[in-house]
Amino acid sequence: GALRIGATHTYSKAITLPASLRLLKTYPDLRIDLRELSAQRLIADLMQGDIDIAVLPEDYQLVEFYQQPLLTEQFALIGKPHSMANFPKKLSIKSFKNTELALLNRQFLLRQQIEMEARRENIQLNVRLEVSTMGDLLEVARTGSLAVIGSPIACRRDVDLISRVISGEFLKRTAALCWRKGRFVTGAMKAFQETAIEVSKELKNK
Repeated sequence: GALRIGATHTYSKAITLPASLRLLKTYPDLRIDLRELSAQRLIADLMQGDIDIAVLPEDYQLVEFYQQPLLTEQFALIGKPHSMANFPKKLSIKSFKNTELALLNRQFLLRQQIEMEARRENIQLNVRLEVSTMGDLLEVARTGSLAVIGSPIACRRDVDLISRVISGEFLKRTAALCWRKGRFVTGAMKAFQETAIEVSKELKNK
């Protein structure tokens, strides 16, 4: 059989790629087409039937889809240990009031949620650099030149970077499996769902 899987950048690296590699070992005849796309493109491709299943941030407005939560992550300050020395032990969005920041651009839900939290706390953020991928954001974090707020699971396998969670009502998101209502669920889709749940549980326990 064949399976077309989509995911956003962070979830592709952390969940769908490891899950796909496990599936290929278990099912020698299975072929997988794995695509890394923006959340907006994933939703469009699911609607059009161009992909079978996707992992993306959970969104209660997507009434045309089934969504199965996998894991919830709290946004974090990401960087090398020495670059975090001047920050307080307990972080909130207020901790970044006078800090030069690098963030994802406003097309990303993560960025929108950071700005919602800043408005809630009446904080003006000083965003010096905007990037279009989490990979680029991690590269900035390695330099230590700007403070980086992002996804903690994005840097989990990085030997140079650590993350420290930031408390806040809007500073979290849930990864969810997503597939279109009315679509026939194949055996391969069910197997991927089970494997993605396994991988997500392992991430939560690390």
